[in-house]
Amino acid sequence: MRTTNTLLPLLILFLLQTACQQNSNPSPGPTPALEADDTEADRLLPKLLCGLPVGLVGAHDPNPVNAVFEDSMYVWKHNTTIRSVVGDVKLIEFGSFVWTDAGWYHRLADTPEQFAQVYDCPNAALKAGVVYTDPTSWRRQETLTGGDALWYYIVEDANGKRWKGTALVETEAVVDPAVRDSGTYTFQPGRSSLQWTGYGEVGDYSLTGQLTVRSGHLRFAANAITHGEVVADMRSLHHEDANLMEHLKGPDFFDVERFTEARFSVRGSTPIVNDTCTVMGSLTLRGTTNPVKFPARISRQGDRCTVTGTLELDRTRFGIKYGSNSFFDDLGDQAISNTMRVKVDLVGSN
Repeated sequence: MRTTNTLLPLLILFLLQTACQQNSNPSPGPTPALEADDTEADRLLPKLLCGLPVGLVGAHDPNPVNAVFEDSMYVWKHNTTIRSVVGDVKLIEFGSFVWTDAGWYHRLADTPEQFAQVYDCPNAALKAGVVYTDPTSWRRQETLTGGDALWYYIVEDANGKRWKGTALVETEAVVDPAVRDSGTYTFQPGRSSLQWTGYGEVGDYSLTGQLTVRSGHLRFAANAITHGEVVADMRSLHHEDANLMEHLKGPDFFDVERFTEARFSVRGSTPIVNDTCTVMGSLTLRGTTNPVKFPARISRQGDRCTVTGTLELDRTRFGIKYGSNSFFDDLGDQAISNTMRVKVDLVGSN
């Protein structure tokens, strides 16, 4: 009996030391979805992640998270954050695993381009210590079923070494009683407006005009926006100077003959506190889509809703490079700022 008691701890220690020795340099690029048995009996992590050193810290909030019921579906909403603790790194792949009775199921593998957009991280290049956030992360299904999901991130440093980060979220089979679908407000084009302003690079020169709202709506659940959109008619772009207006409508700027509308697709918002929140989504302008967020003031009284705020945009990210010092030299006082602002004033009813 004494011999057995001595050997057993040594055997356990040996198994722990050898449990996760694998190649730490997996092949680059997104990995296709794997079978549900992508695990081993003595492992806690999916095989894709075993052997990679930890270099990122991830988290979800709230966690655990209860469901809300929207559009005949159960939805678990949370934000997801990630930051590097090993210096500046470049994302290679990110995605998620779902735990099943058969082990980890590789539900999603996505690209650096998608990460850059969702996490507002230009070129998917994570700076050391900076927190990058997906503010509208979610799981959605028709049945109220709890489960665990593992977000993962694989990055590479300047020396070519790869690191991993993970973030586990618990989604509960519980409907949050404090959160309910409170309906959709449809914007009224005749009472809603968009005012744009462009600026000179030198001095205090600026010019301002109007755009017409073609259509739009917002949907709320308790104290937050869940989704929506605003569509602007780019052909309605107006300025008092007719020659300038035609120039702005032309190929040098908004090219409205080819791109007749701009669309802001709302993905959600932060909680509305004292009638204010941050609205988040993506803007499609001149055929190019980029993530956008802006502070907004929200007022809901009975069947009426108003939304006001100002979007600050870098026009060059949408392919509008005319007069930009970033692309042309020796412009002098003819240079036009890359920054433009759009003042939003929306009125809706349900």
